[in-house]
Amino acid sequence: NQHMMDGVSGQATVRDDRGRKNYVFYAPIEGGTGWSMAVVCADEEIYYGLRQVAFNLLLMMLLGMGLLGYIIYRAARSARRLADVNAEKERIGSELHIASGIQMAMLPKIFPPYPDRDDIDIFGQLTPAKEVGGDLYDFYIRDEKLFFCIGDVSGKGVPASLVMAVTRSLFRTVSAHESMPDRIVSTLNDAMAEDNEANMFVTLFVGVFDLPTGRLRYCNAGHDAPLIICKGVELLPVDANIPVGLMQGWKYTTQETFIAPQTTLFLYTDGLTEAENIEHQLFGEQRIMDVAHQALAHQTSASEPIIQMMTEAVHAFVGEAEQSDDLTMLAVRYTKQQLDVRFKRSITLSNDVQEVPQLAQFVEEVCEAVEFDPATTMSMNLAIEEAVVNVMNYAYPAGTKGDIDIEAQANDVRLKFSIIDSGTPFDPTAKEEVDTTLAAEERSIGGLGIHLVRQLMDSINYERVGGKNILTLRKKIQQ
Repeated sequence: NQHMMDGVSGQATVRDDRGRKNYVFYAPIEGGTGWSMAVVCADEEIYYGLRQVAFNLLLMMLLGMGLLGYIIYRAARSARRLADVNAEKERIGSELHIASGIQMAMLPKIFPPYPDRDDIDIFGQLTPAKEVGGDLYDFYIRDEKLFFCIGDVSGKGVPASLVMAVTRSLFRTVSAHESMPDRIVSTLNDAMAEDNEANMFVTLFVGVFDLPTGRLRYCNAGHDAPLIICKGVELLPVDANIPVGLMQGWKYTTQETFIAPQTTLFLYTDGLTEAENIEHQLFGEQRIMDVAHQALAHQTSASEPIIQMMTEAVHAFVGEAEQSDDLTMLAVRYTKQQLDVRFKRSITLSNDVQEVPQLAQFVEEVCEAVEFDPATTMSMNLAIEEAVVNVMNYAYPAGTKGDIDIEAQANDVRLKFSIIDSGTPFDPTAKEEVDTTLAAEERSIGGLGIHLVRQLMDSINYERVGGKNILTLRKKIQQ
């Protein structure tokens, strides 16, 4: 007040009776009036807007910090989830890699598989579209018969791979004591169709190739027809059977043909015919035939070169397009050489064990002619006698007279005995192998005779031809 009365201008800070802060701005009125004017401004009014802005900024900052914290929390959580997903992905990838290794280990992978044999040349290749696949192929030799198959499971990935493993295992188990392809496939079908809630099925081709004679018996279950590559290229005729696993009790059919020496059987899955390029064109059957003709023209009809040529052709056709289906190929080439027969003899006996001494004399004469040592001659005599006596006792009904022809034939490599009768059909090679590790009282009855023959001979083979049982025993001639 004194300053105003003195005509001085300035400002002061005062508080009202409620303790609120106010700013007083004062100055004298010009003109010599002796008056001064003061303006009082409340602190709240002057800084209200600024405080509101600061408050808003503080609120926004707090909200921002909260949002940032939430983002950091979600990011950390997502990072943990991503790490868990990556770890799970790595685990699944590792398990799939192991599963792929197990699956591939189930398939034949050593080529050539039978380097000591001069009658068969085989090569197979499976390329899955994913880590694991649903294609399969398999082969093995039992009693001079090549059992082989190729198949394609509906679908892809892990489910198909599981069905593939079951199919391959069933094929091995059933064919171990069954030589007719239709019965092998029928047994597989009944087993796989039972409780097939997933409705998965397998197109399958099963062949039983008699190596000494070239007779091929086969059963096709909805699979692509194989190629026969010899002097030309043609499709193997196949019946229209349904795939395995669709319907229990389906009656599958067996077909047969003779394969000439130096003939190749080429089998494949639809991953070959349906291989697509970037323009979605299919490789197709005609291109397969063309490659087979090229192989024949270049005289490369051996099993491995044919598959290599087919692989190169399909890769060139597909280009950069992603593989859409499993690709499997199997080539079986019959390479038997016709050797000159240097020795041949035969004898006919009746189904009377009293004639066994004649058989012994016959075997000794044959073994002497091929210059077997006494120990080998004795083992040969024991094996032939066991096989012939078995025919004498069981081939013909009791009280029925029947003949048994024993033919001996030798070339420079091996001696062959053929035991022929027209009695009841019976395949002794289908008898399950005897477990000699079991005690006598724990073993099933029968089977020891054929077990003995297997041990004494290099190979044993049974065929039913023209209403006759033909059991063939072979022994290599030591050079």
